[in-house]
Amino acid sequence: MDFKTCRGFTLIELLVVMAVVALLMAILLPALSGARRVATTTKCLSQMQQIGLATLIYADDYDGYLPRSSHSAMAYRQKPWGFALCPYLCVCSENIQHSSGTTMESTGSGGAWERLFNSLYRCPMDRRRDTQWSYGKNVYPELTYEEITGPTFPRIYQIPRPGATVLYGELLNSAAVDHFMCHFWCEGGKTDVDEKRHSRRSNYVFMDGHVSGSEFEETFDLSKNINNWNPAKAQ
Repeated sequence: MDFKTCRGFTLIELLVVMAVVALLMAILLPALSGARRVATTTKCLSQMQQIGLATLIYADDYDGYLPRSSHSAMAYRQKPWGFALCPYLCVCSENIQHSSGTTMESTGSGGAWERLFNSLYRCPMDRRRDTQWSYGKNVYPELTYEEITGPTFPRIYQIPRPGATVLYGELLNSAAVDHFMCHFWCEGGKTDVDEKRHSRRSNYVFMDGHVSGSEFEETFDLSKNINNWNPAKAQ
């Protein structure tokens, strides 16, 4: 009986195929990883833009006043910005309350609040699932004259250059607050900005509502006289 001879791969041919596959993977994986990072950064920018636009609408409803952070909200019997903006955000279609009627603002807990915290208020690069802030507000507009010994800017229309002045930035994971005490930075205080959350950049919302990914030094660098967190010096 005759049998047809079936020729298989030689060892060299198999090694060549494996080398080609490995080369393709080495080329494609960084590209896929880069595309994933771009998509994540874009999603973060979109979230921050929603927060920025909600802040501008809030200010329009409150005679130009911006929402306060936890730095001063309690002293003025107001809700911190994360809670104050809820009625202006599409993700807050229902009032964030306990069934008993107690608001999250006084407790900082609850399923609805945690869902908001871990969606719109959570940077996609921030893998935590808790109630620590991903984003923080520039505290300058809520400071008093005594705190900064200089001009104050409580209303949005008092900001000289809103397109250059930072409104929100990205907080380090170690930060346990919802704001940046940036008036202390000139004195050597810790910035608490996650400067490299998106590769070598971080995302920022500015007072006019636009968003941008920038290196931190583009917003604050004393050696170059750059301070885009202080409304009086932003340029």
